[in-house]
Amino acid sequence: EMVVPDGDVAGVLAASPDELVAVIEVGHCQTVVSLARGGQVEWARAIDVAGRDFTKAIATALRCDWASAEALK
Repeated sequence: EMVVPDGDVAGVLAASPDELVAVIEVGHCQTVVSLARGGQVEWARAIDVAGRDFTKAIATALRCDWASAEALK
């Protein structure tokens, strides 16, 4: 298990040529999940749940404003 936040994804893929690697990019409006092996993407899907949704859920659950929810996230 390896987590590379904002890191060198290309370096991780090159270092693991025979392993299936999951790359998950959580954006503001969309999350992209990719599976790669040997530096080649074998499968990818975009999901319409992302950072904006997480912030909204935090703000709703904690009854706080958007800026506070963003800071907590």
